[in-house]
Amino acid sequence: MRKNTPWTMAKRRLRRDRSAMIGLYIIIFLILIAIFAPLLSPYDPINSYDLTKNLQPPSKDHWFGTDWMGRDVFSRVLYGSRISLTIGLASRAVTLTIGITLGAIAGYFGGKLDTVIMRIAEIMDAFPSFLFAIAISMAVGPGIYTVFFALGFVGWSGMARLIRGQFLALRQLEFVEAAHSLGASHLRIIFTEILPSCMAPVIISTTMGISGAIMAEAGLAFLGLGVQPPAPTWGSMMNFGRQYIWSSPHLIIFPGVAIALTVYGFNLFGDGLRDVLDPRMKD
Repeated sequence: MRKNTPWTMAKRRLRRDRSAMIGLYIIIFLILIAIFAPLLSPYDPINSYDLTKNLQPPSKDHWFGTDWMGRDVFSRVLYGSRISLTIGLASRAVTLTIGITLGAIAGYFGGKLDTVIMRIAEIMDAFPSFLFAIAISMAVGPGIYTVFFALGFVGWSGMARLIRGQFLALRQLEFVEAAHSLGASHLRIIFTEILPSCMAPVIISTTMGISGAIMAEAGLAFLGLGVQPPAPTWGSMMNFGRQYIWSSPHLIIFPGVAIALTVYGFNLFGDGLRDVLDPRMKD
């Protein structure tokens, strides 16, 4: 007989949430597209340019039309999913690494460490995140690794506050006191006793944060501060396509729809996870 563990019950509730499942299916669909982009793309997204076929509207040969260099927009949108999803996941990994580490230290040890870390977090919060990411990209130079770091670094303060609050609530509970009495080290208590109990809000924050990172990457690319051409990214495609917005609107429409669909999927799934894993936050 299958046990009704909290995670089993959460999975059942998630399956009954139609919006969350739609979001999950969209995410799976996008991941599959990113993985199989080389098989699905009818043309090379970078080198298959033909100036005699530039700015063609959608047709049976080019489903999404061609860009100003005659490259197939459909192939470039498919490959753009790889970069956008990679940046979304990688930047959140940076945020999690910094935020969880500093938040756990502040919440577990308290005292002066807590004060110093929270004051630094307040300084970070004083700067608009996107403008801070722009400043980092301009200082370091545009590129995919710069985007990873910039988007991941600007978001750590929120994650640190979340983890700190969880640690402050859990560190006085009996199971932590029992671990102390058994001689467990601080690292063991932090990573094996307290942190696993904080995973529900971390998962929710991470899932919803990926969509924000994808939007921010598109914004940086639109400003010319993200991944540089000829790499196909949705933001850079919109940046270069905006000068043809009236004559060839497909250059803006298709990468824009791809961004909107990705953000919509992650937001739907994140809302569902929030309602399932933390019902107190449900509207």
